[in-house]
Amino acid sequence: MNFEIVKKVSIVSAILGGIIGIITLIPYINLFSFLFLTFLSGPAIIIYSKISDLIGIVDTREGAIWGAIIGGVAFSAFFIVFVPLSAVIGLLYKSGVYVVMKLFFSSGGGIMILIMSYVMVGMLIALFNAFTGAITAYLCQQNTNTTKEDNQTFRIDNQG
Repeated sequence: MNFEIVKKVSIVSAILGGIIGIITLIPYINLFSFLFLTFLSGPAIIIYSKISDLIGIVDTREGAIWGAIIGGVAFSAFFIVFVPLSAVIGLLYKSGVYVVMKLFFSSGGGIMILIMSYVMVGMLIALFNAFTGAITAYLCQQNTNTTKEDNQTFRIDNQG
């Protein structure tokens, strides 16, 4: 994996996570946007990266790695955007998840619970996106009928 490609894909997934963090604040759409973040952010960015030629042929192992990276970065950006905004909304409106986020910030032990939930949910989202990323890479391979070995050129020099 190239570090420049990882950086570009991480920036795109952070932007996607921030957008999903803002969309999740909308009351009736929040479940669907969080499910998109949980399961489909990895495949969406892998497909976008393949369309824009950021990544080449991806096998299932690399698809799982890409999905985990994308899921972890997207959830981190989501968490950074969603939690403070929902806590601010919790100060204004006294209903729903916003009150719970306000309580996390008002007590000292709530911050620790918030950090632990960030780590655990982040690992789960990275795992789900790794799985769906591997499925996406497999389906892309089956669709194009190429493997990574077909793309490599081998050169054998006779040293004798």
